Amino acid sequence: MKRHKITVVLTQTAPGDPYVATFPAFPGWATQGDTVEDALRLAKELVELNLAEDEEGYSDNLEVARASFAAIGEVEVEKFELSRHTRKA
Repeated sequence: MKRHKITVVLTQTAPGDPYVATFPAFPGWATQGDTVEDALRLAKELVELNLAEDEEGYSDNLEVARASFAAIGEVEVEKFELSRHTRKA
């Protein structure tokens, strides 16, 4: 069986909140865990279950972003007008 590496993005909105795992290759898929390890374990289970139920053979042709490291942070600014910096679709 072919193995795939799938990028998982973990976020935590505040200390003590659960870690939320999302998948750039699979919009709408998400899970969460109380620790990073739990979130990654549950993320793996979610992907394995969904790909196991894949009737169209999608997993055989899976092309996903690969990364050995990803980080999401935030910056604090004094003044910011969202409307000036939002792209129009």
